[in-house]
Amino acid sequence: MLLLVLALSAAAEDADGGGFELSGGDGFFSRINFFDPTSIHPDFEGTLVAVGNRGFGTITDWLRIGGGGVDYFLVGEDEERVDADFYYGGMIVEPCFCLGGYFRISLPLLIGGGEYYFQLELEELDDDRYHVERYTDTFFMLEPAVELTWQPLVWLGFNVHAGYSFMFGDEDHFTGGAFAGAGFYYFGLP
Repeated sequence: MLLLVLALSAAAEDADGGGFELSGGDGFFSRINFFDPTSIHPDFEGTLVAVGNRGFGTITDWLRIGGGGVDYFLVGEDEERVDADFYYGGMIVEPCFCLGGYFRISLPLLIGGGEYYFQLELEELDDDRYHVERYTDTFFMLEPAVELTWQPLVWLGFNVHAGYSFMFGDEDHFTGGAFAGAGFYYFGLP
């Protein structure tokens, strides 16, 4: 991978970015996953909501490479009986294209992995013991997305994005889902 990055850097042409960043950036986002957790178990009611972070460096005026991570939590579940944890991260390859003015569209692809863990307390036993059901797995994933960024200032941009998480693990409790979200970037990292 390092050789690929070095080769792309060596091949990059000097280009006028039209006011857009040509170095690097970082950002935070929030998103909702449209996967229905009741398909795992009827008591896993709620919505998967995420917070995430990503950083990137611009290789050419049309390609970014970086990394990021996402941490989902289940909103609306019975917190007394349900415990949920779902996180992943990886490398992001992102072709991006200027639409004119202050807008850019990009096609980020995250390649990585993570883990999910859903636990349901079924019955409280004696001596602080519980009968529980667990649904857990580690997975490899591909996550393509489409992102529209509005960058009104050289150092600040806002985005909306949507995509799909394809997850490949040993279990099939949770195989992925569509998502949509919004976030912001700050640009100008060396």
